[in-house]
Amino acid sequence: MALVTTISGTTSDSYATLAEADSLLADRQWFSTTWDAFSDAVKEKWLREATRSLDRLHPWRGDLSEDSQRLSFPRDIGDATTYPSDEMHRNIKEAQIELAVLLQAKQDSTSGDIEFRTETAVGALSGTVSVNYQSRLDSGGLQRTQGGNISSVNALMRPWVSQPFLKR
Repeated sequence: MALVTTISGTTSDSYATLAEADSLLADRQWFSTTWDAFSDAVKEKWLREATRSLDRLHPWRGDLSEDSQRLSFPRDIGDATTYPSDEMHRNIKEAQIELAVLLQAKQDSTSGDIEFRTETAVGALSGTVSVNYQSRLDSGGLQRTQGGNISSVNALMRPWVSQPFLKR
């Protein structure tokens, strides 16, 4: 099913189009081959998941552009010149695609499925179950190699992040 990228749409499920993601990720030296290996359906799955993750990442400032819009952006944050509420700012699309890179680092091969985690211990005590998983020691290296990191996402989204503290 094709991505729906209608600005302020009631059925939108992605900020960036597949073509925009392909274009941006083509320049990632270490990631472009991985991205290209995915089918369009798998790429769209990752973009949808990245959209959902971005929408939940922070409390966002401002108001939705339309009360009926499905996604968290665009938003009216009081700066219509730099951040218009009737178009999708490039930073939002880039942050979504960056999150897709991060999410993809947890996938298995080119199937797009979330990686299998090996259990190292399972225990039960009076109805409570505890499962320990093998840690992914290479996750930091994967993040650096793939080129995605949460700091970049946060930097791209800074204008829309709600202030966590009350101003006096």
